[in-house]
Amino acid sequence: MDDSTQYLSFLNSLGFPVQQQKIIEIKSHSISNLTGWQDLKTLVCLAETGEIYDIDFRYAWGSEIWQQNLVDHGWCESTLLAKKPENESKRHKLIIYLCEPTTKLNQKQKIATVPQRFVIGSYWETVNHLYQLLPIDCPFELQDIQKAKDSTSKKRSNFLTKQKPVATTKTKDILPTTFSLPPDSRRIGEGGLRTQGLYRNSLNQLPLVSVITIVFNGEKYLEQTIQSIVNSSYPNLEYIVIDGGSTDNSLAIIKKYEDDLDYWVSEPDRGIYDAMNKGTIAASGDYTLHINADDLLFDSQCLATVINEIQKTNQEQLSNLFSSVLFYRIDKETLSKRAATTPQSDPMLNIVKVPGSHQGFLGIRNSKSIFKSDLYLIVAERIVMSEKIKQERSAISTTTLAIFRSGGVSYGINFAMLNEMQRATATSRNPQVFFALLTEYLRLSLLWFGKITGLIKLKQKISQ
Repeated sequence: MDDSTQYLSFLNSLGFPVQQQKIIEIKSHSISNLTGWQDLKTLVCLAETGEIYDIDFRYAWGSEIWQQNLVDHGWCESTLLAKKPENESKRHKLIIYLCEPTTKLNQKQKIATVPQRFVIGSYWETVNHLYQLLPIDCPFELQDIQKAKDSTSKKRSNFLTKQKPVATTKTKDILPTTFSLPPDSRRIGEGGLRTQGLYRNSLNQLPLVSVITIVFNGEKYLEQTIQSIVNSSYPNLEYIVIDGGSTDNSLAIIKKYEDDLDYWVSEPDRGIYDAMNKGTIAASGDYTLHINADDLLFDSQCLATVINEIQKTNQEQLSNLFSSVLFYRIDKETLSKRAATTPQSDPMLNIVKVPGSHQGFLGIRNSKSIFKSDLYLIVAERIVMSEKIKQERSAISTTTLAIFRSGGVSYGINFAMLNEMQRATATSRNPQVFFALLTEYLRLSLLWFGKITGLIKLKQKISQ
């Protein structure tokens, strides 16, 4: 019996509701493994429904697989950005884990569908997981994978210490760390590894990166955000979550991942930038990266990749880094790449023509990292980035670091954002700044006019 016949027979014996008719292609796994499992094979199958299934077989031994289900889909940039032809068959993703008892799978088999809001883009219609408890007869040589279990990449837990971090000597502009935010009578809760006396320190070849997530009633996407960060392959990562006193399920999600969070707090704040400042002050890393509750790291490898790029430029002096991001427009299920651009020489021009999104900005943590939360509601991160460009080293990376969804405070036809940019650049005498603002005003006006005329036409159509 050839491999194709064996794989198809085994696949259909597992009892997934959709039976596969034939295997179109057998290929090796094309993405990097997360911890706790090893890839076996990837099949492209034609189902009896006439639809296509991309099926990954994985051998699993770690219980961490239960904290990967929202980010283990195996997407890559080409699949996310590809425009699917209208006449092409619908495509689905099925991930099959062959699980050792050490995964803590408490039943012989479990099938789970990923909620649609977590399926990024339109390449796959659905994503499903099938967890099958071993032992079971299968066409794979599982004993050959024992080495993979012993050579799992470095884990974040290996970098914990009881020694509090000391300020790096690579920057003279020190921002003291507040390891536990000041008491607040309105505080709902506080926790994380720090409250157990465990910390992380910057290392020569592995600078400490503080990833900060702010959230307020963000249960819709928060768990996917957290999973994308705690599954990063970069080991010297400090994760801080600042919750603004959520009344939905956000706090329960945070507590679910408490063993993976270095510090979290839940208490009211004065808005987005006040919350981001709390995270920045509580951070102890060489760098900060703000990935908020509807954003996510692109994949498990991206942060390690950009840190390696920075290390190659200059190990003696820290450097900011602008990376590419993918923008996900939810209403149209489309993604577009927003590449980082070379900063302008005029810092005020960088406020209007920002070189990159904050989700792709790995910034040196210092006093210039604090957002002017008392002055701006929408563009404070642009001002921080422009000041850093002016006074510090900065580099550009083509690596995609994050995915961010539509719906943020700066999204859409936003004249309030334009007004804040005008106020922030009011002292500029550079005609380029004036024309950049004028261009943005005209763009917003055209969008607004198009929206209004579209609504009028819709109302006319309804009334007919």
